[in-house]
Amino acid sequence: MANSSFMEGVHLPLRSISLPSRLPSNSLKIVAELSKLKASESSLRAKTIRVNMARLAELYVSIEELIGSPLTQQAILRDRNGKAMQKALDESIMSLDTCWFARDLMARMKDEVQDLWSAIRRKGGINSSIESHAKGFMSFRKKAKRDIAKYLVQFKTLEGKNTNNSSKFLNSDNHIVMVVEVLKEINLITISILKSLLIFASPTKTGGWSLASRLMLSSEKGVKKVLNEVERVDSTVSSIREQATRKADAGSEALKVAQERLETLEHCMEGLEDGVDRLYKRLIRIRASLLNASTAP
Repeated sequence: MANSSFMEGVHLPLRSISLPSRLPSNSLKIVAELSKLKASESSLRAKTIRVNMARLAELYVSIEELIGSPLTQQAILRDRNGKAMQKALDESIMSLDTCWFARDLMARMKDEVQDLWSAIRRKGGINSSIESHAKGFMSFRKKAKRDIAKYLVQFKTLEGKNTNNSSKFLNSDNHIVMVVEVLKEINLITISILKSLLIFASPTKTGGWSLASRLMLSSEKGVKKVLNEVERVDSTVSSIREQATRKADAGSEALKVAQERLETLEHCMEGLEDGVDRLYKRLIRIRASLLNASTAP
């Protein structure tokens, strides 16, 4: 699997995994899987993002088993004030909220792409129907741009708060503290992978970077711009709108290109929608497990 991003030089930093060594075998397996995920968590390639979400969803199965293990349940009972589980619950809110947003965004993007693709498949050049659908698609993308930007700002704040916080849990003999640290790490990696998904889906700005890309690459220099599946469609739809405004003849070739790009993006969205949906369901189960653990008698 390729780990390179469609934008060379992109790096989305997260703190390195540094967990206590005195963990049960199940936890050590989880840590090993987290380390593997970190090798490609910041990739902005659709295939890599989809694979990462699938691996993450499977990893949450092991996390759920860890929470429900007798050792963890005994540790929870000894944690009389319940602060450890409450901390894990608090930190899971953002990943769950982001996953819900990403899940909804993928579904809506797929619907918009399908509508425009169907309009273009009909006979004729750029007609009023295609123009109307293209306008609706661009309006949707404009709103998505604002929504995605809000989440990216939250991510930057989260990363700032967690730059050097892992050391307080190191070398601890307290099992519940170790479990919370594992939960913290998988939560941060979940946020990182979802961030990659949102940046991938972020609308472009004509003649330059997308807002999301500029936020993440403001300090980068010499980065080569390569259009991904989403950006190619954005560019094509913008071109269709411009030709419609000028009453220009788009020609069959231009519409053929648009149709091919939309079809490619539709397949891409289907895979990403399925991946983020499975991840969302796992996050719901994990939160339920944490709630049950925190309210255990």
